[in-house]
Amino acid sequence: MSAAYGQQPRAEVWQRIRINLLGLSLLLAAMCGLGSLALLFVGGAVFVGIAGPLLMAGAAVAAVKGYRNRVWSWSIVALGADVVWFAVMALLLN
Repeated sequence: MSAAYGQQPRAEVWQRIRINLLGLSLLLAAMCGLGSLALLFVGGAVFVGIAGPLLMAGAAVAAVKGYRNRVWSWSIVALGADVVWFAVMALLLN
């Protein structure tokens, strides 16, 4: 059983942060990639429908690479790409 909140070893805290960052990146990449692909079929948005899933697949690979190699820049850039593409899709849908 782990220690009380705030009492965990520093390595365990950073591991939790890394796994949460990975989970958030993969969740956003899947959501945005599938949403972009749906726009291709439903709305006929060719650029969004092709570029979105490819960009999100690259972001997912970068997130996993950052997690496995403990390279923060890969993980942060992957999450940033997910958020930016989500904003682009929100602007295009409104």
